[in-house]
Amino acid sequence: MNANSQDWIRLIESSVRIKQLAPWQWMREDDVFGIAHPETGEIGFISVMGALGEHLAVSVYLGASALARFLALQQAPQGVLDEHPELLLEIPQLQASFEDRGELEAWDRQLLRGLNLKFRGRKAWPRFQSFRPGFMPWRLEPEEIGFLTLALDQLDQVALRLKEDRSLLPGEEPGTLLIRSCRAGKGNAGEWKDRYERVPSPEFPPVPLAWDQGDVKKLKRMPAREDILDVDFFQFPGAICQKG
Repeated sequence: MNANSQDWIRLIESSVRIKQLAPWQWMREDDVFGIAHPETGEIGFISVMGALGEHLAVSVYLGASALARFLALQQAPQGVLDEHPELLLEIPQLQASFEDRGELEAWDRQLLRGLNLKFRGRKAWPRFQSFRPGFMPWRLEPEEIGFLTLALDQLDQVALRLKEDRSLLPGEEPGTLLIRSCRAGKGNAGEWKDRYERVPSPEFPPVPLAWDQGDVKKLKRMPAREDILDVDFFQFPGAICQKG
């Protein structure tokens, strides 16, 4: 399934409205609310970045586990993210950001050039990325384009309401979040409504580890010693390409 130019145009138009609105002037990263996908019911949790004027972006964290990882980073000691930037790559999310032209990938520029779109100034060029655990940030899939467009359209509405009434987020009951949903129609059709609900804490399954049996045999042949070995694993913050 390929995305057509109209899907991209709608997404870019929605992102331009958000850039003009500049919700990061009054919204913090932890001013989070959710939207339910009209067709799948999947909930994406929207967070606005840019209060410090450094990275202007909107992220849609996909599901309760992604939200939990994001909130854990928010509560982490200062400097953790600077030391371990790969932690961001482990959170499944869709992101629309506004960059200098030189920070765009070749396919970002090709997309805008193919749509005859140009932007001027610093942090004016829209960039769209999909983050998946175990992968480097990549271009959006067709279904992701539509969901990110919906998220930006709902942010357009919620941000203005929040500007007038800070009590909109979070819910009155501790631990509840605003969730926007649309029961009827597809895409932007139908009426979007508010509800507040508690997002349950997800259970993170253990990571299965597989040992190469050849390596195990080699270890068994090593002389017996009382040394203690500490083993850790982490995501490498770089792309690994296989040639051939």
